[in-house]
Amino acid sequence: MPIYIYKGNSQISTNAVRNDKVVKAIYAKEQGQEAVCVWGGGVNLLPFTYTKDATSVTITGLRTGLTWEHLTIPERVENLPVTQITSNAFKDSTTLQSIELPNSLISIGNDAFNGCTGLTSITIPDSVTSIGSDAFRGCTGLTNIIIPNGVTYISAAFRDCASLESITIPFVGAYDPEGFGYDEVFGYIFGYTTTSSESSVPGATYQYYYGGSSRYFYYYIPSSIKSVIIRGGNIPSCAFKNCTELTSITIPDSVTNIGDDAFSGCTSLTSITIPDSVTSISSNAFAGCTGLTSITIPDSVTSIDRNAFDNTAWYNNQPDGLVYVGKFAYKYKGEMSSDTSIVLKEGTLGISNYALSDYRGLTSVTIPDSVTNIGDSAFWACSNLTSVTIGNSVTSIGDDAFSGCTRLTSITIPDSVMSIGDDAFYGTTWYNNQPDGLVYAGKVAYKYKGTMPSNTSIVLNEGTLGIADLAFYGCSSLTSITIPNSVTSIGERAFDGCTGLTSVTIGNSVTSIDDEAFRNCSGLTSITIPDSVTSIGVQAFSDCTGLTSVTIGNGVKSIDYWAFLRCTGLTSITIPDSVMSLGKQVFQDCAGLTSVTIGNGVTRIRRYAFDGCTSLTNITIPDGVTSIDVAAFCDCTSLTHITIPNSVTRIGGIVCRNCTGLTNIIFKGTKAQWNAITKSTSWNSNTGNYTIHCTDGDIPK
Repeated sequence: MPIYIYKGNSQISTNAVRNDKVVKAIYAKEQGQEAVCVWGGGVNLLPFTYTKDATSVTITGLRTGLTWEHLTIPERVENLPVTQITSNAFKDSTTLQSIELPNSLISIGNDAFNGCTGLTSITIPDSVTSIGSDAFRGCTGLTNIIIPNGVTYISAAFRDCASLESITIPFVGAYDPEGFGYDEVFGYIFGYTTTSSESSVPGATYQYYYGGSSRYFYYYIPSSIKSVIIRGGNIPSCAFKNCTELTSITIPDSVTNIGDDAFSGCTSLTSITIPDSVTSISSNAFAGCTGLTSITIPDSVTSIDRNAFDNTAWYNNQPDGLVYVGKFAYKYKGEMSSDTSIVLKEGTLGISNYALSDYRGLTSVTIPDSVTNIGDSAFWACSNLTSVTIGNSVTSIGDDAFSGCTRLTSITIPDSVMSIGDDAFYGTTWYNNQPDGLVYAGKVAYKYKGTMPSNTSIVLNEGTLGIADLAFYGCSSLTSITIPNSVTSIGERAFDGCTGLTSVTIGNSVTSIDDEAFRNCSGLTSITIPDSVTSIGVQAFSDCTGLTSVTIGNGVKSIDYWAFLRCTGLTSITIPDSVMSLGKQVFQDCAGLTSVTIGNGVTRIRRYAFDGCTSLTNITIPDGVTSIDVAAFCDCTSLTHITIPNSVTRIGGIVCRNCTGLTNIIFKGTKAQWNAITKSTSWNSNTGNYTIHCTDGDIPK
């Protein structure tokens, strides 16, 4: 016989429940006792309502007439795990002060605790993977919230939590790693509004601007928030922009990049610790942090963009001259006298973007052997610069690094340099004096100069280490390129617009194919990517409309977004198991694609990944995938079968919209597991009359 012990009107303990058939509760408050035991076997005693199926229980709310203050939801009811709290379950339960959720819980529905104004304490277990829209809206008593690392999606769950002082988040924004911009910022989880002009919105913080529709996004971030701990992901652009009350931020070791304007305008931030994992700090990242007095930059940082620390207390207190941040030559401050020679400090690791740009008093610069990176436009328009000594450890020279240095007649590029950006030496006397044809800068194929003859085949010199950005851009007469085994990288847009290119041989030492490297190579019919390559960049092969065969090497770990966008001639693709990250819109509008094999390393099908693949008839999503994002298979009008593993916990909006031929969804789990998946209401809009085949039976549309 089960025994329930109550204190006040709260159940404080119980022994094993036998089915949940017990006598009607006799409330302690009615007995006038401090604690009371209730036992028996006839009527449901639990203080909450629920539904169940063969494998799990969903909590639907409090029992009618109960006013609970401290509620504990057990892991099991009727010997079944509690996996969901449904939408509106405890909405406006104003007497609730604390709630203990079970470790079996997977999802918290929309508005689940909306309006629980008395709620001061809630622990979200690590098992939870999704938190619905407005789930905790108006919980004005909450001062601290910890969102567990297992959560893969957070909607606008915490709007009007006016007393929230600290929050721990698994990533910034709605999900990691990327979204549409407006949903990548910290404020998204608090709700937002938009305006057509940059005008203040009462009670909201301006964080993001979308130029495509001229919309300004304002977010309802509580002014009470002082502390944020981030546990994973990167720090995207505008992540904490204008969070003026924020005094403490913890950046996790997972972060490699701090985005544009990430902390700009955080005027109450006084110090920041950047972890050793960070390699790049983008433009205006901390600009306008007027309270920021100290900055520590780890040696891992290889790139700092323009104005990253401008108008901080730290920068404003620096004396005129070349300012260093950590081991980076950050920026020249103040006026520069004519005939200035600069010798960078020994131990300097890099030169920031625009560090000395447009300083016409600069005539000579010596870069020591410790420096590995020269940033974009670092010496742009230094028109009186005549002497440059580059140390033997520099590996990359950024876009426009020496562009406009019209008096620079000679420059020696050390053999260490493997990467050179677009127009790095544009307008220099050195480049202007080079003969027409392929110009080398050190051991990098820098740029094809002049008009290329028709039907040109090029074999790069043995010993070439890299191909510079835009090296062969728009060379429509190029028909064949042979890249030797010495080359390690193919730069951004290196062959963009080479419409006559039909043959490419990539050597076995290339490790990266950068953004837009072969974009618009419409004559290219096949490409073999060697096992040495680990990354394929943004739009690397987009609009290669003649491409029919692609072999992706077994060393590739990431394929970035739009990599094969609009490759309309591509009919089949095999993604090897080595690939762990498949970017958004990666095969969007590949209208000829009929067969896709996705390797077992992929854990997420990102938004619009196969949108518009109108010839695709069948797709199997591998075991281990946890999320199918917005519009992943939208407009796949020929798709009839899709196989989904039981590892999936979330299906986004319009995933199968306009899949009018869809007849069968094979789900490798039970009906209960299918029902437990968090799904957008629009995931199956305008689809065929499909049946979901589960391991224990079918579910009709």
